[in-house]
Amino acid sequence: MLTPDDLTRWIEDDDRERLRGLPGYIDAADALLGTLSTRDALAAILERDTADLPVVDQAGRFIGVAHRAQLMGTILMALTDSDAEE
Repeated sequence: MLTPDDLTRWIEDDDRERLRGLPGYIDAADALLGTLSTRDALAAILERDTADLPVVDQAGRFIGVAHRAQLMGTILMALTDSDAEE
């Protein structure tokens, strides 16, 4: 059974092999860059078949979470707005 101490040690030791075995674990390499477009961020989330992904800045620091539902809503709103303008 995984204990909080085990998890802390895995994180501190950067034991990615064990961390990858955790349900829902997302490796830093799968994080989205904050500079991605909404469309590209949504494509990455859909490609990984997940509901959300962490977002990092150019230095790799965590800056937030991109949620599939929010991104889809943003794209749908943009499409609706552009249709209304025509």
